[in-house]
Amino acid sequence: MILAIWNAPFPDHSGFANRCRNVLEVLSNLDTVTVLCRAGATQESDIYQTAAGPVQLKRFRVRLKALERTEAGSYRTIFYELVRSIDLFCGFAVECFRLMRKHKGEPVRVYCVNAPLTIPLFVWLLTLVTGARRWVLEFHDLEPEMAMHMKRLTAGSLVLRVEYFLERFLVRRFEKIVVSAPIQAERIAARSGKKRTEILVFPNTVFLPHPLPSRAAARRTLGIGKDEVVFVYAGNLTIDYTITGLIDMIQQLPPLGATNKDIRVILAGDGDGLPIIRKAITEARAGGIVRCLGRIPDVPRLLAAADVGIIPWDRNVLSETILPTKLLEYLAAGLPVIVPDFGEFRAVVQQGQNGMRYTAANGLLAAMATLAGDRALRHRLGTGARQTFEAQFDPAGHARALAQALAF
Repeated sequence: MILAIWNAPFPDHSGFANRCRNVLEVLSNLDTVTVLCRAGATQESDIYQTAAGPVQLKRFRVRLKALERTEAGSYRTIFYELVRSIDLFCGFAVECFRLMRKHKGEPVRVYCVNAPLTIPLFVWLLTLVTGARRWVLEFHDLEPEMAMHMKRLTAGSLVLRVEYFLERFLVRRFEKIVVSAPIQAERIAARSGKKRTEILVFPNTVFLPHPLPSRAAARRTLGIGKDEVVFVYAGNLTIDYTITGLIDMIQQLPPLGATNKDIRVILAGDGDGLPIIRKAITEARAGGIVRCLGRIPDVPRLLAAADVGIIPWDRNVLSETILPTKLLEYLAAGLPVIVPDFGEFRAVVQQGQNGMRYTAANGLLAAMATLAGDRALRHRLGTGARQTFEAQFDPAGHARALAQALAF
């Protein structure tokens, strides 16, 4: 039996949940699978269906508020970390122990996602008691970088030193390590001493219909004019570097729209930043250029109506380690992309081949103006974008690679 563990609700509509779905499709072809995940706010099914069969879902509850909803000052306290660990122990560790004890005497392999690092730490302790195998540790994000960004920790912080220690300690105690981006593999290898070749990179991927829905029909549904050039951002509106990047762009759009009458920007997504983004559009008087749709049920239709995909992120210690799912959606849709010039974007987006990279907000606007005025360039870069997706992020290919690496 495989026990898959992550500290997030499942299933839901997040990019992380999509990744979990992909992993479960692979795991369920190897053995029977039980998932232990965090309970959400709504009533949820106890069964998730994969192509190979049903997967049982077990859930634990936590009482402490999510990190992004806690005031920044409390992040720096060791007390907060202790309380969070106790909260996780009372919810997660107790339920995990029950599952391991229930299956004691049969081979149990644990596939554990690391957020936070106390989750795999508890798993390590429980496997010492129950005999379950510490099989796979997956890093969706790097916890030290997350701590520095989200909690504003500095290099001398005790909490940050503990994060580095736990990462190094746990990497050495699981049989296999999986990450979502090459830069994550490089950093973990450098910090833990584990060979880079022993760390498996399994990128996030997407399953978009190909070809997409009718472009003409999609544009009619969204009220987009025939000659309008649509730049789309489709993704979460919670993370601060997304919100600040979008606001910087929105504030500069009116002058661009004055000289490029056909430019339109459509933002789609949900989260705490949604009202902030809408307020910024109003204050910048950019309502004639920017539409903020909120969460939409049909992302493929939106991408079919679009001309260019954009990611106006700010650079920080966390964002430079992430390869976002939205980039893969743009590539899969055959959209030329405009992305910041750092981190994994540099490896994926080649200037003049499948998109454009920028180094400052005015660079983003300049790239938008260039693509808005050149239909042939948009077509050529869009073709390159789809080719990049097929060559580097084909879902079936990555699933085969993961299955081969995890086979037993």
